[in-house]
Amino acid sequence: MQRFYKHTVGPFWPPERKVTEDRYRSIEFPFEEFTVPEFTIEQRLTLDDVAGYIRTWSATRGFVQQHGRDPVNDLVAELAPLWEDPRTARLARWPVAVRAGRI
Repeated sequence: MQRFYKHTVGPFWPPERKVTEDRYRSIEFPFEEFTVPEFTIEQRLTLDDVAGYIRTWSATRGFVQQHGRDPVNDLVAELAPLWEDPRTARLARWPVAVRAGRI
């Protein structure tokens, strides 16, 4: 996944994506910051669900526009043997970036 994210579609991420990847630490935050608990989104996804999600990425759409082919097909072919049964939903986790502060 990291190789696909960084190298396959990586060149197609807009520059402002860096703010998200930095977990918003690179933007000015004019408040007294305080620590909050870590949050994670968890959802069970099939391999088709994962492929559908990745196809929504702006970088994936940019790749398709420039190359005229869907790179997710290659990723699914690579992941399928590791997934065992592609119809089985597996737990996916996304960390949620939060910056909280007091005025």
